[in-house]
Amino acid sequence: MSKLLIPEPPLQLLPSLAAAIGLNEALVLQQVHYWSRRSKDDGWVQRPLDKWREEDFKFWGLSTVKRTLATLRDLDVIEVEIVPTSEGREARIRVNHAVLEAIESLALGSGQVDPTRSGQGDTTGRVNMTRRTIKGEQRTTTENPPTPRGGNSEVDQVFAAWIEATGKTDRTVLDPKRRRLIVAGLASHGLADLLDTVVGWRHSRHHRGENADKRPYNDLGLLLRNAENIEKFRDMERKARARAATAGLGSSGAAILEACPNGTTDAAAIAAWDAMAIELKQRVPANTYDIWLEPLHAHRLDEKGLVLATSLEGVGWVKDRFATVLANAAQATGQKPVRIVACSGTRH
Repeated sequence: MSKLLIPEPPLQLLPSLAAAIGLNEALVLQQVHYWSRRSKDDGWVQRPLDKWREEDFKFWGLSTVKRTLATLRDLDVIEVEIVPTSEGREARIRVNHAVLEAIESLALGSGQVDPTRSGQGDTTGRVNMTRRTIKGEQRTTTENPPTPRGGNSEVDQVFAAWIEATGKTDRTVLDPKRRRLIVAGLASHGLADLLDTVVGWRHSRHHRGENADKRPYNDLGLLLRNAENIEKFRDMERKARARAATAGLGSSGAAILEACPNGTTDAAAIAAWDAMAIELKQRVPANTYDIWLEPLHAHRLDEKGLVLATSLEGVGWVKDRFATVLANAAQATGQKPVRIVACSGTRH
């Protein structure tokens, strides 16, 4: 019998964990959990990198082990502490179960595999790593094919907002790496924060491309790299929106609102907005339109053009994010530039 056919204990993992955080990351995290359960120090595991490589991941190089552990740290699914040793200092790690549970909830909520359901002929829902092909340092990605745009999960909403802000094309896909970044950010900060983070870079000249390299810095890997970046770009967006809202206040500080009826009877305004809506649906992803543009409604059509209504909370947001696409849609339908007003009683 060949010595390559499992007389030794196989490495195992749940497919749903691999779908949520990546194949390599799931495999390493499972082994951290394995050793944590045998720890007598409150789950902490203290092992040098070369020991991880020699005893657990002999099919990888040391750089892959180091990189994967760093990714788990960035995803916040492991806790890391530096402790003194007789030879200096060394890191010890353990699973961050609170963050992992949040990621699990988000993954299952967005249609990932349910670990309680059996897979193809695998009644435990587990996958033996001895069935997979891993070549040296190369990461296996066939387990997580890119996801096309168009869903309405929280992950899809964040991705759509980023696509809209950066002007990416329809060829940009929600691949496993981007999904992992978004899932981790949602677990730590929530949907509202991430929606602001992925557009906040536009308020920084450097990140818009006004720098020595003449290129924008707005990749998801940068924006969602860690808590510091998430909060920095989130706050850029919120401060800009606050300034925009302040611009709509009178000298007394009272909001300047137009009184908008529940539904306009201006047939010309309705027809103009209907034509623009058809054009907008061709220019932006369906979920972007549903979330951000569908709530707008025709208010009136005057000599200056079409006026669209939204809430006071939403007016700065829509103007800032969608002014260009609205202007282009108006031009394509033979209309003058649209204006957006805040209406009393309207909620976005």
